[in-house]
Amino acid sequence: MIDAESVFTVHSACGCLLTKRLVMGAASYYLNHQKCKLVVAGLRLAIDCDRCNAFGPNDPRPDLLVLRDSNGACEWIVIEIKHTMDRAAINQVEAGLRILDQSPLFADSRDCNRRVLFAFVQRVRTQEVQRLREPIRSKGKLIAPEIKRCGNTKI
Repeated sequence: MIDAESVFTVHSACGCLLTKRLVMGAASYYLNHQKCKLVVAGLRLAIDCDRCNAFGPNDPRPDLLVLRDSNGACEWIVIEIKHTMDRAAINQVEAGLRILDQSPLFADSRDCNRRVLFAFVQRVRTQEVQRLREPIRSKGKLIAPEIKRCGNTKI
């Protein structure tokens, strides 16, 4: 089981936790962020990276870090949301994966599995699809990113 309470405690001071934007559904939560609705099964907490103290003022950052319970194991999902997906999205999720590995604010959940999600509101440029699908390395493992349209798609 996830010790989400310890992660919640260290992040409560920076005001980055998204609790007001979570709506409970049947065993899933609906998360609304930047005009993007995501359905997350097993959601324990969500962090708005624009407000998180783990990132420096000029650091690239993803939009969200989501901690969830996935079949009894903890899992971090690094999410980048774009109106129209572009090349910068890869650097932003890589920065999120690095923060999960390096920041003391995430020390209690470093053993969690990792996923990457590129969520788009309107479209993905055709020339970017192949680049976005290339595996990203984290903790010595390759992660196959997912690309999904915002809406009622379950992640």
